[in-house]
Amino acid sequence: MFGDSINTGTAKSQIANPDLKWETTTEFNFGLDFGFFNQRLSGTFEYFKKEVKDLLGYRSLKSFMEVSTVAANIGKTQSTGIEISLKSRNFTGEFKWDTELNFTRYVDRWKERNPEDELSPWQKANDPIRAHYGYLSDGVLGIDETPPTSMPNLLPGEYKIKDVNGYLRDDFGNLIPDENGNVQYTDAPDGIIDEADIVLLGTYDPGFSIGFGNTFEYKGFDLNIFFYGMFDRIVNNATRGKFSIPNIRFILNGQNMMKEISERWSSENPHSKYPSGFVSQYPQPSDYLWEDAWFIRCKNITLGYTLPQKWIRKVFSRARIFADVSNPFVITPYSGNDPETDFKAGYPNQRTYSFGVDITF
Repeated sequence: MFGDSINTGTAKSQIANPDLKWETTTEFNFGLDFGFFNQRLSGTFEYFKKEVKDLLGYRSLKSFMEVSTVAANIGKTQSTGIEISLKSRNFTGEFKWDTELNFTRYVDRWKERNPEDELSPWQKANDPIRAHYGYLSDGVLGIDETPPTSMPNLLPGEYKIKDVNGYLRDDFGNLIPDENGNVQYTDAPDGIIDEADIVLLGTYDPGFSIGFGNTFEYKGFDLNIFFYGMFDRIVNNATRGKFSIPNIRFILNGQNMMKEISERWSSENPHSKYPSGFVSQYPQPSDYLWEDAWFIRCKNITLGYTLPQKWIRKVFSRARIFADVSNPFVITPYSGNDPETDFKAGYPNQRTYSFGVDITF
């Protein structure tokens, strides 16, 4: 307020970067199509390698700057991958059976980082692009158990954290930086739990993906069954993170919580694998919320019947009735709603049933 009027202030939201350049992408592809036994077995193979130089993004600035980030060329990335597709005609007589198999694997990593981009101590220059970092848990402290020397004030029911690394310090406990002013690791436990103990837990990307389909035909009937899956992947169970032990205080608000809340550590349940949920003076691990989330999903099962020509030739040239079920089941060790969509905050894949008629005049 100035006098009797309101004056709206302004603040800078971004700053210019005169050194900003366009990205440059270089890609190499090698492909091979093949067929054997009069095309009874056919397929394709493709390998690619792509590099993106001067990748556009945002670089963090020092806290005394007017804004927190600036558009910048943040480094170079490298992506490599293979795709394999196979198709076989297993039976070709009155009874027909075709099989299709697809395999894909992609690896995306940083190749170079902008030297002006300050990485967190736990980040490495060539980490995966979609990486996840965190502390490693080492079980729950029991009632009669002595706290680890790195966590002397740890209370029973709280998570122990693995002391996996440390910072190089002098005899007075002060950090010893390198010639560039960066902290240095000891590459060994140092008896202190701090950011040096944060490690790379994994990547959001699957190790590999597959698709597998079969089509059967016999006397006008056709049946198609298709599966696909992702393997060697972990997913953060965000539902557990919000409605389970990490947010146990929600009980005070009368909110519904997950069943494992009743299984948490307590004096009556001292051997639980879940912590008590009380606030700890130490940083808490997040790896126990990350679950093995490989899956094999049955995407479609379709059964159809093409009516004989003698039944329809006076009206239609072709008529086929069919029934289809989508997402009938999924095989996975993941405990959340859907291993494919949970980490994207997406709605679970729905099971749907369809019936229809295809008519050609």
